[in-house]
Amino acid sequence: MTKQAQKNSNDVDNSLPSSKLLNSLSNTKDSNLNFLKVPFHFNAFFQPGIYAIVNTQTKKRYIGEANNLANRLSDHFLQLNAQKHNCAQLQKDWLLYGESVFDFVILEMGVQIWSDRIKRLKAERQYIQKYRKNLYNILNIGQTKTISKKSNRVNNIPIKVNDELFTSISEASRHFEVSISTVRSRLNSSKYPN
Repeated sequence: MTKQAQKNSNDVDNSLPSSKLLNSLSNTKDSNLNFLKVPFHFNAFFQPGIYAIVNTQTKKRYIGEANNLANRLSDHFLQLNAQKHNCAQLQKDWLLYGESVFDFVILEMGVQIWSDRIKRLKAERQYIQKYRKNLYNILNIGQTKTISKKSNRVNNIPIKVNDELFTSISEASRHFEVSISTVRSRLNSSKYPN
């Protein structure tokens, strides 16, 4: 086990049953395993933050922000495998290179800092600016939104429903477990202020 893995192993909160299990797994010496098992607390990935999907062959990236990183990355994975991702170039490369060359990377995460969507959008924009020469995102200058190459339309227009901010109508429909058309109707109705 590397020194870093040992350090991480010693830092685990062993009062959590899952940590005990992962801690014991990390100390397992199994020559059939081709990866280093480092303990972690799985719930950490259900936090807000900034992420990237990186093509390890071309180093091209897709940068995004989410209120729940695990759910958002899962959505990307499912859409890419179903060949229904809204970013045409990312979808094309996923099919061309295969999923094994893509890494899902968490750039920033944590409830205390990243719960504020405005902070996440600003950070997302900074990462987009930093990697702008090699991005799947197309930066719409002066805005924090991205544009899909496929349709050349703005995606993820933030909306507010019941004083709760969502990145898109789709996200709100998933959250409330209703159809997109229901959310859209609600937004267009004069009965509801937001």
